Order: sequence, then C-alpha cells, then structure tokens
Amino acid sequence: MKKIISIFCEGKMYSRIYATTVEIRTEELEINPDSWVYRLLILLSENSEVKKLHTSTVALFIDAIKLGCKNEIFNKVKNLMVTELADSKLREMFFHLEEEARQSELSLSTKYKLSQNFRGLIFEWIDRLGLESPIHRQSVGFKSSLKYKRNPREMISDFADSTAPEGLNVPIGAIEFNAINELHSKALEKVEFDLSKIVEAGGRELEWHQEVREYLKECREIDPGRTLLQIVRRLLRKKISRPAWESCGIFNNSCESIVSAVLQVIDDDRLCHLDREYKPSFEWFSRYADQLSKRFSVPILGRRLFFLEYRLETLEMKAILNILLCHTGWNTGSLIEMERSSISPQDGGYELMGFKQKTGNYTPPVHLDKYYPYGIKAIGLLIWNRDQLIKFGLLDKDDQRLWFSWGLGFAAYEDQSIGIFIDLRSFTKRHGLPNYSYEQIRTQVMAKDILANKGSIDPVRRGAGHKFSITTHGYLQQLVFHRLASAVNLDFQRKFESTILWRLKEKDVAGTTKSTSGPKYLLDLTPVGDGTSCRSPTDVPPGLELVDGICRAEQCHVNGGCPNQMIVIDQEALRALVRKRKYYIGNWQRLYLENRHKFEAIHAAAFLFNIALYDYIKDSSYSGFLREVEREIG
Repeated sequence: MKKIISIFCEGKMYSRIYATTVEIRTEELEINPDSWVYRLLILLSENSEVKKLHTSTVALFIDAIKLGCKNEIFNKVKNLMVTELADSKLREMFFHLEEEARQSELSLSTKYKLSQNFRGLIFEWIDRLGLESPIHRQSVGFKSSLKYKRNPREMISDFADSTAPEGLNVPIGAIEFNAINELHSKALEKVEFDLSKIVEAGGRELEWHQEVREYLKECREIDPGRTLLQIVRRLLRKKISRPAWESCGIFNNSCESIVSAVLQVIDDDRLCHLDREYKPSFEWFSRYADQLSKRFSVPILGRRLFFLEYRLETLEMKAILNILLCHTGWNTGSLIEMERSSISPQDGGYELMGFKQKTGNYTPPVHLDKYYPYGIKAIGLLIWNRDQLIKFGLLDKDDQRLWFSWGLGFAAYEDQSIGIFIDLRSFTKRHGLPNYSYEQIRTQVMAKDILANKGSIDPVRRGAGHKFSITTHGYLQQLVFHRLASAVNLDFQRKFESTILWRLKEKDVAGTTKSTSGPKYLLDLTPVGDGTSCRSPTDVPPGLELVDGICRAEQCHVNGGCPNQMIVIDQEALRALVRKRKYYIGNWQRLYLENRHKFEAIHAAAFLFNIALYDYIKDSSYSGFLREVEREIG
C-alpha cells in the first residue's frame, strides 16, 4: 500500500501553465488499500504521468473526501471493494457528501462545485476500474439538492457615466423609456457606447505611444557630438557611479540631445539584440523620463522608452488586448492563444481566429474591416512586434505566438507575457473608464449581440462559439433580461405611484361576487388575468384585433400600455399576478423558442410588466397579502 499517492497536475493562469504535484496521504483520509477509491487514486496517479490533470479538479476531489470522512455512511461506501460497488451505494455516497457540505461553513457556490466535481471525476474514470456491472451517471440517477442563486453577470454598462449622451448616463438598469421598443434601442445604444469608449481609450494609448516614436525619430536628427556619446556610453555601461552623475556633465545637455546619443549607442552596440555585450542601465535618465511621461501622457520607463522604435511596450499590449476583446467578444484565453497563422489579410483588414484550449476548437472567424480602424492598427502592431522580436533573436522564427512584452530579464522568450493582465486599473483610471475586468468585456459584447439581433439566439450562439443554444440562453436571461426588467421596474414604479388603486383592505372585495362598494366604474372592470383590469374590452384603440367582438388582450402592455388598462389590486388580482408570474418563469424559454416574433411582440412586454408589478407590491406595505397568496397557490 502506498501511504502517499502523487498526482501530477497543472493549472493555467494568465495564459501561463503552472505544474504542481498533489500528494494524497491515504492514512489521513482513512482510505483502505483494497477499496475502489484507492484504486481510483492509483489510476489517476498513473495516468497523470502521461497527461497531467487539472489542479483544481484534483484539489476539489480531495477536499470532498476530507469533508466526507466526517460521515459514517460516506466512509463505508468509500472503502468498499470494487466488486461491492453498485449504483445505489454511489447514490448514498453522493447524498451524504451533500449533507456534510450543507452543514459546513463553505460558501454556497463552493458546496455546489465540490459536489459536482466529485461526481464528475468519478463518472469520468469509474469504467476503468474493471467493474462487474457498468456504472454511469444515468444508472446512478443522483440529482443534487444543492442549489445556489447565481448573481447576474456584471456588465460594464451597469455603471453610470457622466460623459455618455443624455439618457444613457445612467446604469443600463435605470434607463427611462416610453415603450419597450425604445428601452430595447436605448439599451443597445448604451452597451455600444460603453464598448466604444474602451476601444477609443485603447486607440488613444496607441496614439500616445506613436507620438513618443515620432519624438524619438525627431531626436535622431540631432547630432549629439562625440563627447556626449562617450558620456552616455559610459553611463549605459555603469562606468560612472551615481555620485558622479552630476559632475560628469550629462545634465548640461538637452533631453533631446541625450536621447539622440542613447539611440545611437543602442544602434552601434546592438543593444536591442539578444547577443548584446552588456545590459544597459538607464537609472540616470529618470528625471527626463518623468518629464516625458507628463508630456506624452504615458508612464515611461527609461529602458523601454529607448526601445519603442524596435518593439511594443507593455502598455501598448494592454491597449491592444482591450481593443481586440471589444471587437471579437472572445474569452481572454482564446485571444491570447490566437497565433500568427490564424491572422489573414482580407479586404483591407484582417480575418482572425482564436483558439479555445478548453475544447480544443478554434473560435468562429472575426473580420476586422475599415469600420474597425483601431482593431486593424492593433493587429498590425502585434504582427510587427513579433517580426521585430524574431529579427533581434528574442523569439524563434517558427514560434507562432504573439503576446510577448517586457519582462524582468532580457532573454529569448519561452512563455507569453503576463504583464498585460496585471494592473488593468491603471489603464481604466488613466482614461476615465469604470473599473471593469477583462471578463466583463466579453459579457458586454454578448449583451450587444443579443440586443442587436433582437433576441435571435442562433447568430449570437455562432458568434460566441457556443456549441449549444442553452448556453447562449443563459446570457439572454442573465445579461439582458435582468437589466431590462430593472429598467422596467424603475419606470413602472414611477407610474404605479399614481395609477394603482388598492382594495385589499375592503370587505367583500374579489370574492365570488363583486362588491357593490366604491365608484361605479370599478364594478364594470374586466380582469385581464395578469393582475390588471380593462375598462372596456369591446371598445379598443385603433388597430387592435377583436375576436367575437372582444379584445384579445395581447397588447395591454405594449408601447406604453393600453389606455383602457387599470390596476386595481385586490385578492383576485394578486392571485392572477402570482399565477402569471409562475407561468412566465416556467415557460418563457419555451415561448421564445416556439415563436420568437410573438415573444418579442407580446410576451416580453407582459413578462417585464409582471416582474415590475410583482416587485412593486413585494416592496410595498401590502407585501403580507402577496405572501399569503403565494402560500395559497404554492
């Protein structure tokens, strides 16, 4: 029996792979050497020598065993022999693991992931244990009882922006509107505006660095003179110590003359090449670097300033990453895995393909044409930077990767740079942008595509590279619908204050017979079935369809609402509201898939109205009546 089982793992962070070895102490986990779990761990260990497992997968699996050790039944199943293992035993094991998780202090999401990961790894490998009867997910038939409410994905447009056009300077969930169509168009405009600000910020960053390159070019026209060249060469070689910087005479020259001298020494001494004779020092130039930083609005390090003619700087790479994420809508990893061979010139622009390591598939192609000038510029700079690094011996000519920036050392590249991922906040702060993350850019692009396609799933699914429509549906539900519902809530709350008539405290209201109390016009109202009522279902506004002389009640909430609509809240209205809410929550995706156009024209507005009215009553002093009705209906 092995007291320690080693599993070779790897994890990826910022496009860099980190290898590690997870050591499992079988005695601490009370694992019997004759058990199926022991054999499973040995199997994982042996296979990890050929192909490493994901670090988090193994770590979560071990955490699950540790948690389950507190449970007698879990331990019993864990130490069964392979021949004793059965569907029912595994089902028991999963159940008691979740019982232990439920009683633990772990977060809801961690409990869920721990249980899901434990089952997933077992089902992936269990058929290799030589079972007498096959066991698989369907035969076990375990259904997790661990649920947690995922918060809607955050969008960049969730932030207010004082620089946005009037009406769009509020968060997307607080947009004012007169009709659902107007809300839809304003939401799209808001999302596109916020994306364009990031692209423009990245473009400004590239332009600022280009201005520095133009400055360097102008400095080259200056003759520094032999004496200054000698001083600069000695400073770069660290032949002049810090105390002698002032007395050596370097600071008696203009900044432009010094820059000219440095550039000439870099050329003469081949300091941008891998095989250079020495590592230059630029500490003495710091006072000028600070001046140039203010002049060009770019934080400049001396050693990077002088190499801008030869290669890209980290801040430029960060700007390029932001620009291309906004244009492609890919995950950051897919963009970082994009190779030179996946970029093709096309119609004055480029066609790009990223690579999704998780699935081993390429992303759908994205075309950057004349309408994406900053995108075209960004790709051009990436290609130029790679060619330059190959030219100077810093990158192998057969290496197709693109994302190489400055590191701490000066050596041939083995890994792509992680510097572009770090300190995004400095970029957003410098350009007056909200404090977003790279993941939020993809979220924002998905929201834009959903809104631009007016809810049509398939074009969005193809563009996002989703294999199944249900994945894209998740974005539709979480990204857009949540925000539009929020905007509807705020808008309707303003209207509800003056339009709702409360009759919950009146006697004999909303029973089997109508009350004869109150104004006469209330006696003639016809319930619509969603918590609202109609003054005259036979006298409809122009353009609405009648069936046997009665309104179809399909346009009650479209384009600002029907003028015949009244909101009189009594017990029966609450019942109708709750029933309609349950119906839409359980059926909105089916309704959408069956008839997208009808959903957009009728159901979307009705569903959003239902959400708004429900939330308004829930937050009012009449919330107790609502809870009572919900308990009644179930």
